[in-house]
Amino acid sequence: MKGGRGLVIVLVGALALGVAIYAGLHDRRGADAALKRATEEAATPTVQVVHPSASDATDELVLPGNARAFTDAPFTRGPAATSRN
Repeated sequence: MKGGRGLVIVLVGALALGVAIYAGLHDRRGADAALKRATEEAATPTVQVVHPSASDATDELVLPGNARAFTDAPFTRGPAATSRN
């Protein structure tokens, strides 16, 4: 009887392994299909076309900050420069 019992255990183990492998392959197949769909959707670019239009000549471009010539810009001395004096 021991030989028959060992064979049953091996067969049950092989069956469990086969079911686990099948379930893993089935899940992987579904994930591959979902990835393919998502990739195809992402591969299609969405573009908005904007046509330029002329604005009034009175519009002024205002930028933040002050523009100064390099020679007029204030420079401060850092700690390394003041420690030598």
